[in-house]
Amino acid sequence: MIKKIAFVFLVVFLLSEVVSSSSSYNVFRDKGLGYQIGYSVDWIYEKPSNYQIVFSGKKDTPAYYSTVSIQNIASKKTGGKYESISPLINVLKNQFKTSAKNTKIYNEKTFIYTMKNGIKLTGREFIIEYTRQGENFKQWEIVVPRVGEEIFYVWAYTSPVDQYNTWFNIAKEMLNLWVIF
Repeated sequence: MIKKIAFVFLVVFLLSEVVSSSSSYNVFRDKGLGYQIGYSVDWIYEKPSNYQIVFSGKKDTPAYYSTVSIQNIASKKTGGKYESISPLINVLKNQFKTSAKNTKIYNEKTFIYTMKNGIKLTGREFIIEYTRQGENFKQWEIVVPRVGEEIFYVWAYTSPVDQYNTWFNIAKEMLNLWVIF
């Protein structure tokens, strides 16, 4: 009987830890987009298109100007332009170089995303700093293919440079809570 009570206590304790640790996050889930992601209860999201979601702090807060976005881009296999992530990344970099000033791209490296079933998706990540409309921004960009490379996910954390570190941990936790299915 004591073992049963101890087991029930342990299960209740573990469940309460899961709920309390995740209670500061809401979950956005969209089967059509192919993923779910946790985001701070203090943040909101907008869906500017059928292929993109943008999370930010609530309006009229400093966090409103920092965003985490995910955009789905079709590959050549599904009617898109890109056969692999390399040409897509080159286009993304060139867009910044032509549409913004003072563009610096650095820390480019391999990014490995591990799915819940253990499959590893190999992508790329890099940092971009740029000036747009007189404001200095810093962006952490990650591009990951879906299994079969029918879709490429472009995940980005963007913030004014002076606020980047303030909201970085929320963005990093969102990345950790991102589940591609």
